[in-house]
Amino acid sequence: YCPPLTEAAPNLLHDVNRVHFYNGYLAALARAIRKGADVRGYFAWSLMDNFEWAGGYSSTFGLYYVDRLTMNRTPKLSAKWFQHFLANRSSARFNRQRFVNRTPKSRRVRKSKYIVIATTNANAT
Repeated sequence: YCPPLTEAAPNLLHDVNRVHFYNGYLAALARAIRKGADVRGYFAWSLMDNFEWAGGYSSTFGLYYVDRLTMNRTPKLSAKWFQHFLANRSSARFNRQRFVNRTPKSRRVRKSKYIVIATTNANAT
């Protein structure tokens, strides 16, 4: 069972922890690249909330919320973060305050022509 969006929206659409996870993960990936790791690509799992063998449809770690009754798909905060990241080649100017009331500071991440690059900045907002 997946609750209707009206019931689930506050918890499912404002996935601040997932934004911080991806931001931190990409920062760690960039550090590995700087140390010589041969990274050829990266993708986020999963694009949409989907069926998982262990939990059925209860797992909601996709970038898009899927209403199982109507099959409507709604972008979560993490989808908006990825969209901004790819369009601007950076996470530094992403205004999370437009989507959530309060979020902790996180790492800055930027993307070069060929690879994802991240830097840690204590003053990042």
